[in-house]
Amino acid sequence: MDQVKVTKLIIFCGIKLCGTLFYDPNVPDILYPDLVRKRRAEHFNRVFQHGTGTETGLPEPVNAPERPSSEYYTLHMSIVKVWTTLQHSLEATHTAGPDQVGGRTVTSKLDVINGKEQAIRDFVVQARKHICLESHRGNIYQHGLDDEIRELLPSFFEALRVASERDGLDDKSGLSYVHDWTKNKLAEKIAYELSLKETR
Repeated sequence: MDQVKVTKLIIFCGIKLCGTLFYDPNVPDILYPDLVRKRRAEHFNRVFQHGTGTETGLPEPVNAPERPSSEYYTLHMSIVKVWTTLQHSLEATHTAGPDQVGGRTVTSKLDVINGKEQAIRDFVVQARKHICLESHRGNIYQHGLDDEIRELLPSFFEALRVASERDGLDDKSGLSYVHDWTKNKLAEKIAYELSLKETR
């Protein structure tokens, strides 16, 4: 079985088979954010945008049935955001089917990370709804979205395990890792990705 690696989404293009590098190791650290921001915007506008593009290169909101201004969409960020809403309990919830709270499926992180099919299906649906209805940026009509979400899960779980170990958590499974949204700045993301030992 191939080793699962953490996908680096800031210093590289996260699109499969692309891997364009956005940072330059010969540039002083303090200039990384500006350089990466500029190169990401140029790349995303050139490759994904229709028309003039945006300042950041990231997709703009789409109101269906409008045509999206970009082929890019919020796949990775939506997976993270949905994961942070899941039940934090280490106890499984999918013994007799999912619970419903306020009309929304409550999925256990434990069930998803352990590969329980019903939990994974529920998670994929929630991630797709976030991409299409909550974020609704870029190509929300993307064919095969469910498969793309599933394909990213092993790398996402590995990223949680790596982050748990780096933070010194007793639980190294990734279940107890809590995303700190105050550290969601570009400079912090770059520093974290550069600190990872393996290459993309």
